[in-house]
Amino acid sequence: LHMYTQTQAKPKAQIERTSFETRWPLLKRVAFRFAFAYVVLYFVPFALDLIPFYAEAAEKKYEVPWHLFVPWVGKHILHLGYDITVFTNGSGDTTYDYVLMLCCLTLAAVATVVWSLLDRRRLNYEKLYQWLRLCVRFLLASLMINYGMSKVIPLQMPAPYLTRLIEPFGDSSPMGLLWTFIGASKAYEIFAGSAEMLAGVLLIFPRTALLGAIASFAVAVEIFALNMCYDVPVKILSFHLVLMSVFLVAQDFWRLTNVCVLNRGAEAAKARQLFERRRLNQATLVLQVLFGFYLIGSNVYATRQQSKEYEG
Repeated sequence: LHMYTQTQAKPKAQIERTSFETRWPLLKRVAFRFAFAYVVLYFVPFALDLIPFYAEAAEKKYEVPWHLFVPWVGKHILHLGYDITVFTNGSGDTTYDYVLMLCCLTLAAVATVVWSLLDRRRLNYEKLYQWLRLCVRFLLASLMINYGMSKVIPLQMPAPYLTRLIEPFGDSSPMGLLWTFIGASKAYEIFAGSAEMLAGVLLIFPRTALLGAIASFAVAVEIFALNMCYDVPVKILSFHLVLMSVFLVAQDFWRLTNVCVLNRGAEAAKARQLFERRRLNQATLVLQVLFGFYLIGSNVYATRQQSKEYEG
């Protein structure tokens, strides 16, 4: 009883500190190292795209070594039989993109091995995990808001042209049929875009981030299925949207399973802070909200400008 009373009387800060001393299983530590390395390698261009006023220049500088390395891998390692001359463009599924993804996976695996050897005594990566979640959350939010806005302001799938309407049905490509189907109904396109926008906005706020991740998963699975079934060449990115959503939901998987599947109660989620000082956490929250409004505002402005150019 005396020991129980002592445990109950532990200060909150001490309880939180002991949680960071919990040893993760080996498989979990290795999986985290791989995930962290892969996210850094693959998603840097998307992160650079969020930098105000410097996004395009930063992306070009980052892509220079990849534009040299990826074609070399395709020619000398994979022996494709042809040179890779087309890089990432309107299609996200070029040969370059597939080889780039393979390079990122390979380099992430190598980084995981080296990291595991050098840092094998580490108990866990709780702090780094929270920072990774924050980055993935805002990357996913930016992509959802970007794609959603291009449908809320109907731009991605415009109304069918006359040439499309008089084209024989059998001459249409699967992607052409999908674009015609969605573009023919402006209301449906706005509805689909609103769902993507809602998921992105929910991801901005920590309180609604889990709900946003669940909504993003539902939307991303539909997008990936349409891309696969109608041969839309954005399969790689849409698959990564699914993976990002799963990564964010995974932390609360068992809580959700208890409530939604096993009909059991679930304890409240544990608040995980980025810093030990309260003021720093409050400042981080304010910055998250401000950056979220920047994402929404910049996407509204950019899409409106594209819409005016398209109409003009």
